[in-house]
Amino acid sequence: MKRIWITAAMIAMAGLVPARAQDWDNKTVEKMLKEGTKKLDSPKPEEREDGIGYILGYIRCSDRAKYTPILVKALKDTNPKVRVSAAQTLEKLHATDTVADVIPLLEDPNDDVKERAAFTLGGFGPAAQSAVPAIKKAQAAAKAAHKNGVEATMEGVLDEVAGKKDNKRTKCS
Repeated sequence: MKRIWITAAMIAMAGLVPARAQDWDNKTVEKMLKEGTKKLDSPKPEEREDGIGYILGYIRCSDRAKYTPILVKALKDTNPKVRVSAAQTLEKLHATDTVADVIPLLEDPNDDVKERAAFTLGGFGPAAQSAVPAIKKAQAAAKAAHKNGVEATMEGVLDEVAGKKDNKRTKCS
């Protein structure tokens, strides 16, 4: 997946293509989202990484209803990179109806997944209020394991969910 993003970044920096999915025509976006969905069904972890990368890169707010079930399924993928990107995509879409689906990732064995799940819930803001007990539990587990970075992430997320800290990460409506 890194090589795809590196190539895309190099092309975008060269000014040969638009840097945002919103700049692509609908036909191209639909093709890339369809290809990403197809790759998510692959038995190969690398292809699933590529697939979720396509979806994250090309998805638009108007695609939320169609792709949310696919992203929720990807939250359970065996590949942690797929789980991370699926959670990030749900945040990008501001899919607050998926709070209950994101909460279990706070107990994921992979710290990157835990932190991305927390960031996603923080990105949902007060709409993720039902996640507060799980976030506090994850924070306590991180403290007990002496994982200060994860613990600090959870603290910041609690502030975002409580509305004490404005998060301007998502604008989807």
